[in-house]
Amino acid sequence: MSSTTLPAAEHSLRLRLAGGVGLTGIVLIFLLGLRSPTAMYLGMFLVLVALVVAADRALPVLLREPLFWLVLVLFAWVFLRGWVDLATAEARGMEPDDRAVWHHARFTPLLPLLFALWVAAWWRYRYILLLLIGLSMVAYMIDNWDRLLYGLPGGGRPFASAFGEAGIMAATVLFLVVAATIGCWRTGRNWHPGLRWSATALGVALAAFALFVFLAAQARAAWLAMLGTLAVFAVVGAWYLWRYAGPRQRRLALAVSGGGLAVFIVAAIASWDILSNRLLQDTETIAVLLSGDVEQEDVPGGSFGDRYRMFRQGLIDIRENPLWGVGPGSVRDMLHEIWGKDRGGSGNYHSTWLNLLVAMGIPWTLLWVGTHVWAIARAARELIVTDREAFLAVALVGAAMVHFGTLTFQGARLWSVQGSALYLVLMTLVCAVLLRAAVRRQGLASTASPG
Repeated sequence: MSSTTLPAAEHSLRLRLAGGVGLTGIVLIFLLGLRSPTAMYLGMFLVLVALVVAADRALPVLLREPLFWLVLVLFAWVFLRGWVDLATAEARGMEPDDRAVWHHARFTPLLPLLFALWVAAWWRYRYILLLLIGLSMVAYMIDNWDRLLYGLPGGGRPFASAFGEAGIMAATVLFLVVAATIGCWRTGRNWHPGLRWSATALGVALAAFALFVFLAAQARAAWLAMLGTLAVFAVVGAWYLWRYAGPRQRRLALAVSGGGLAVFIVAAIASWDILSNRLLQDTETIAVLLSGDVEQEDVPGGSFGDRYRMFRQGLIDIRENPLWGVGPGSVRDMLHEIWGKDRGGSGNYHSTWLNLLVAMGIPWTLLWVGTHVWAIARAARELIVTDREAFLAVALVGAAMVHFGTLTFQGARLWSVQGSALYLVLMTLVCAVLLRAAVRRQGLASTASPG
């Protein structure tokens, strides 16, 4: 081999090595991240190693992406606020949790952007990755099977409190595995017939399992978020069919919608005892709130009553620290007068939005929301306009709406390993859509996945 070709060969070998290490890390995160924190962190480590090995190609991709600079501002803002928070804790007589600073920082899309480089490089396997997410949910549920069944009739305590993590996970994954099923069937025409049928059957099985977990987990937050998402899709879909669709598209849409509605109706009828108990157990509290008599002492106990008290206290805390927040390290150690006595410790208002607003202030939270909405909208447009994969765009938007919609009703999921892993996977997919063109220009994709 001549001296003129040796550097190029070494360069190609280095990029291929980075591509393989990056793919290994991504597979670990997507396949085992929801089940095993160890696998998730090992996957993170491998992905970061791959980025260091291919830094000369990876950094230009990131530096030219406007989303990267927005995310960097969010990430740096958390650590700046955390540094000030920890430095002034003694003067306030508080003992902030410095781990919470990292928890808030990892809930920005910086890590998803870094991981998205390798998902974009291996984009040809996108539907396989979506199926891996479904398998990751199955692995998590097998490990927590007793907890899921405990809440079902005959499970020890009928109608137990909701298994929130399982419900939110199943609702988000349901959209992704449905997209994987459609994608494997549509793009797998050149596959071996057995592989195509196997992948499609696996997708159908994972979707059915996710639907079962979605109902059995009894997570009203997931139910409400799903209902709202489907209502939005119904309105937008009806408008599109009325303005642009032809007769064939309308018939297909009606058939798909009717089939999906039939599945949900059958599932709801089969699970009506669970649904009615979970949805109607706080009717007394709802009646009091609707009457306008909402002083804390007049609101009954129960899930809705407690959430009302936490929501009210959260608004008070936001009013006292609207711009700068109390700091990501202090929010978990705040004392709250929610039930008429010091709660002492969690800083959890059962709404992640309130947690972010109290911890980081209104400007940071608005920038966080705006950044995610912008990224998801750009990704959906790219899939629809450039790739003609409207079903994948709908799946990503639906998964995002369900996932982030549940944040309104669920506690600080940024402190949950499973919540963070699910966020990481979802936003990695979104960011991968945005980075694909830049990755191709830098040669990462052609080098990592030839052909």
